[in-house]
Amino acid sequence: MCFWSDAMPIIKYIAVHGSPLKLLEYVTNENKTSNTLTSSINCSTDPHIAYKEMEQSFEHFSGQRFWKKSLFKKNEILGGKERVRLHHYIQSFKAGELTENEVHRIGVEWAQEVFGNKFQVLISTHTDKGHFHNHFVVCPYDDDGKLWRADKKSLNRCKAISDKIALRHHISIIERPKKTLLTISPYLYLYKKLDFRRELTIY
Repeated sequence: MCFWSDAMPIIKYIAVHGSPLKLLEYVTNENKTSNTLTSSINCSTDPHIAYKEMEQSFEHFSGQRFWKKSLFKKNEILGGKERVRLHHYIQSFKAGELTENEVHRIGVEWAQEVFGNKFQVLISTHTDKGHFHNHFVVCPYDDDGKLWRADKKSLNRCKAISDKIALRHHISIIERPKKTLLTISPYLYLYKKLDFRRELTIY
């Protein structure tokens, strides 16, 4: 499931139900980012080490295996039988408004304010498109076993914090963004290597 708005910066969300390592490898791909544009909270910036760290937390608190194939039966996901393996947030910025380092610093600031210091979060800034954007991969459980609830309420909080940080850094925002909800496949953009905006036009 994906949520997004027309605010600047734009916050998007995807629930990842399978193949968590592929997502971690995708967001840290050296053709899209660099070591200086990758940070983390409570986990390694190396995707394979981060995978093991998140795997340990997820399996300890959920009682389910962390690794899963990417495809599930639709009724299994909607029926709540399969837990979200990773939360994937994307924060996009207007082209030319900020440098890649500024985008990354804002992303780290956003992640720290949204998730605090107990969740495992991998943060990466991609520079391979016409606009810079941040990827955030979040383990669903914090150090105390508290489950992150990704819903409209938490998304609205994420957007509000993003807007607050944007104003703090003198970045433009839209005062009254249009709210939109779309359900899509969370894997197409990884396996067919389509960018996120193209995927939205397909479904």
